[in-house]
Amino acid sequence: GPGGERSEGPVVKVPVPPDGHPGHLGDFSFSNSWEEDGGRTVVIEGVRSLGTSGTAQSSKALLPEDLEDYRNRASKKELWRYEIDVPSGAVRSSFPRSSSHFGFPSIDSRKSGSKSTVVYGLVCGSAGSSVAPWQGVARIEEGAASGTMDAWIERGSYAGEPQFVPRVGGGKGEKDGYLVTVVRTGASQTHLVVLDAGKLKEGPVCRVKLAEGDRAMPHGLHGCWAEGAEWGKEEIRRRAKLADKLEAKGNLFNEVKSDFSGLGLRLDDFDFYGF
Repeated sequence: GPGGERSEGPVVKVPVPPDGHPGHLGDFSFSNSWEEDGGRTVVIEGVRSLGTSGTAQSSKALLPEDLEDYRNRASKKELWRYEIDVPSGAVRSSFPRSSSHFGFPSIDSRKSGSKSTVVYGLVCGSAGSSVAPWQGVARIEEGAASGTMDAWIERGSYAGEPQFVPRVGGGKGEKDGYLVTVVRTGASQTHLVVLDAGKLKEGPVCRVKLAEGDRAMPHGLHGCWAEGAEWGKEEIRRRAKLADKLEAKGNLFNEVKSDFSGLGLRLDDFDFYGF
């Protein structure tokens, strides 16, 4: 809980209804959660996959050949808030914080486990409800009208997961700092970009070219450093089929399968996926 204290008790399973979205695939990339009403309410915010794009439903592995193929196959992602009534174990309310295609959320880490009002993340080029590859960095604030946000989007470039860094000597506000991200440009260059968290539309306050050409870092989303891991196209395609299996489970994502836990894999998949 807030402050680091632990609360002992049983683990409670709370199912999340699809809320009229039959293609709801699940929730992932949670940004934050906190308690309200003296612990009677738990608020959770995270990215929800609706299982739909602007033109079709899809649970395919994301290896598109062009933008139109991406739009036909990618799942629409939105930032949602859930309010859970602890005594009953039911979801009291759920609603989208924004209608934009939004992913890889992050917050001011000083607010982790306590109420936060600002969420940062990635948006596609139009910063609207359409589905396209992540390009820009955006900020969604509590109280703003649904679908409105402050965003920095650079044509022909693709940003990675933003990280908030508090301003040295600054206040404790959730916008009083900088966002740091790694950007891959269309000219095969990799840049470290620093943005004022409260003025994203004004663009970078600092930009450092890290590499270019064959030495440029590929477009990344989030993850960790894995020394010696260098995957080619076929290896990426092979491993992407695991994501295909996960998303294909839809709203039965948490159902336990006897053949291999909740992943829905058979034992003979071990060799196929290289485990």
